Amino acid sequence: YRDLTSHFTTDWAVIGDSIHVIDTDATEETACHSSFNMATHKYTLHREMPFEVYNPAVISISHYLLVIGGLDHESTIHAYDTTTDTWA
Repeated sequence: YRDLTSHFTTDWAVIGDSIHVIDTDATEETACHSSFNMATHKYTLHREMPFEVYNPAVISISHYLLVIGGLDHESTIHAYDTTTDTWA
């Protein structure tokens, strides 16, 4: 269940030792990707995502973070490769 009346949403997935978080804000029309490494206790704010999205589903497969669907991103999947720090 996703509450589309909320302006702020967060979804996350674990890849290796890191928790990757996608935060979105419909009011400010922003989205950001950050991660927290549980082994080193290091927080990283990743570069801006090359697409607009609000309230997506986020899952991990192998070393990829998948951002699926959401408003302004319907029927679309973007993959973040944690080994190269790139989006596809």
